[in-house]
Amino acid sequence: MKCYECGNIYKENEGTLELGNKFIGNYNIYLTRYYKCPGCAILLFPKETATAIALKEEEIRNNLIRKLPVEEFIVATKAADILGITKQAFHKNNRIKKGFIYSTIIGDKKLYNKKSVQLFKETKDGRFNLAKPIDKQVVKYVYVPVSAAPNHISYVENIEEYQEYFGQKQKSPQTIKIIEITSSEGAYK
Repeated sequence: MKCYECGNIYKENEGTLELGNKFIGNYNIYLTRYYKCPGCAILLFPKETATAIALKEEEIRNNLIRKLPVEEFIVATKAADILGITKQAFHKNNRIKKGFIYSTIIGDKKLYNKKSVQLFKETKDGRFNLAKPIDKQVVKYVYVPVSAAPNHISYVENIEEYQEYFGQKQKSPQTIKIIEITSSEGAYK
């Protein structure tokens, strides 16, 4: 199949897909088939892969919505009042049916997230970022005494200038080294 963007031929691949969604964050689909353009890296998904992606996104979205505090959810009648429409119009709205307002079922009641309802009223899209964004590489500065630090790391001559790294003011100036620690797992915060 020919890529409409650059004209190259898509290459079939099988393996792990690393995908991201601005509302639920990054996630992986394992052992799946997809096509990738070698020129512009655009991905093309067969039906079974697209279905797996949709199911995974729905699972993650539902888990993240369930983690929101129960106090932030309201019944449909109150949501309809906020939007200024009837309860029947609320339930018939196609955008709401398609998930443009976050909802969950607790017991036998379907509840709607109040923040999502407010956002829907303002923009006609009540979706917001449910996952906290984590950079692939997080940098943290760590205090290392000069005697223990490797020689290739730069020196900071006056510790008083860098109090935010240590939490309290030191009485006498010292020579220290600041090391940049990087983590691809995002473990350091």
